[in-house]
Amino acid sequence: MLQTYDMSQGSDSNVFSQLDVSSYVTSMALSNYGDYLTFGDADGQLHIWTTHDIGDDARDGSGRLKLPPFHFDGGVGVEWPDQTEPSKPFSAEDRT
Repeated sequence: MLQTYDMSQGSDSNVFSQLDVSSYVTSMALSNYGDYLTFGDADGQLHIWTTHDIGDDARDGSGRLKLPPFHFDGGVGVEWPDQTEPSKPFSAEDRT
């Protein structure tokens, strides 16, 4: 699930979006111009979100989308949090 919030638009811009994946997300990249956000999943599928229009007006005569190039020249890396160490087990007693 991805939550976006456009601070210039106020509280009406709070949007929740969810990827349609059958496994889990393994990677994420943002294009240099910020117009494409791409996710990779454990099944080897890429999921690309864009700010560009993808309606009927954005298609050519054969039905293919006419979109600007991706510009993923390295992209903007995502900083994932460090993995946490699992807690050590403990025994609970009446005095605990």
